[in-house]
Amino acid sequence: MLVGMRVCSRRVSSLRACATTASVSSKVAAPTQQPRKRKQHGPLQKQIPVTPNALAQFIKYRRDLFVNMPRPVELDADAKAMGVEVTPAYVSRLAAIQCDVLASEHVGVQPDETLDVIFRHRVLLLQSRKGYRTTSDAMLLTCRAAELWNEVHGDDASPNIVVDVCAGSGVVGIGLGLRYAKSDVLALELQSQFAERCHRNAILNGLAKRMEVVNGNASEVDLSHHLGSVDLLVCNPPYMQVDDYSTRDPQSEERALAKRETAATIDDFLRLTKSLLHPTRGIALFVYPQKRRDRMNDALDRVGGFHSIRWTDVHRGGISYHKPSATVIVAVSVGDILAKAAPDVCTDRLMHPVGSEDVTKYTPWIEDFFSSIGLHVSP
Repeated sequence: MLVGMRVCSRRVSSLRACATTASVSSKVAAPTQQPRKRKQHGPLQKQIPVTPNALAQFIKYRRDLFVNMPRPVELDADAKAMGVEVTPAYVSRLAAIQCDVLASEHVGVQPDETLDVIFRHRVLLLQSRKGYRTTSDAMLLTCRAAELWNEVHGDDASPNIVVDVCAGSGVVGIGLGLRYAKSDVLALELQSQFAERCHRNAILNGLAKRMEVVNGNASEVDLSHHLGSVDLLVCNPPYMQVDDYSTRDPQSEERALAKRETAATIDDFLRLTKSLLHPTRGIALFVYPQKRRDRMNDALDRVGGFHSIRWTDVHRGGISYHKPSATVIVAVSVGDILAKAAPDVCTDRLMHPVGSEDVTKYTPWIEDFFSSIGLHVSP
């Protein structure tokens, strides 16, 4: 069992929040959004000052919305016919855990942070206000990793351990940890402020006993006790070379380290992956910009040692498959398990339904993952 966090061990004891009653309520309730309008980031919005009262109001609203909602067995036929919404018991259990942690002194929301609600309100995420924030790439990587794992090993199987490389605030590792309740999670993150926040996010989402956070360089950290034993590895790596100025330079050191290969290259991440994966069961997935696909392919050739490589082009627009893909997810295995279970070398996925301009609607492979979060959390 994995417990706690290495290197970064500062305990945050103050409870602070940043939202008004109106903003808390509006961000937790089911979103109503105009097509293609940029949405705000969670219940604790960037522009709202931090107040302890706001966090208490947020906790109360979340309990009312998810914990105290009626159960299916409590609704009569008329209520069901009218479409009265119900909260599955497993969602209520997870929300209760999150509210209890927020109300305790184990996790605090800092003045330079926001508290975001993601994955269809299942997961709470502390993030930096002005530094690097998670993008949809993390969501796509999480959903595709779960989908491919289930295709290869079956819905009832759980990875022995999930390793999240370049974990950031912990979105991918936490999402998979909540999907696979029997799995331990190891998150590896270079930046100390991200690692500390990832640790608190793990506690916030009930993974304190199953998720370990290691603060260190992927090319230097000692993971010898995990060599050849990892079933599922995910990575959202930096994709810009140090001397690459083809795009706008990141505006902060935090963003620069997240996007530029200043500490480790894609070759380093692939070599680490090859050493950690279980020879017969293990699969790993990387998310990468489509326009840099050739660079990923060249790195795979240089590093070598992967028996199977599978590419998934994710089309974001939802208009049609003809719109160019912005993101590619590459899956690799050192054994032949991918070749047997996923014979297609290249596949396509849509982020939003065909013809839809509503950015709050996702296709089934994403919605299915959202629905599975917390399903196996023990009462």
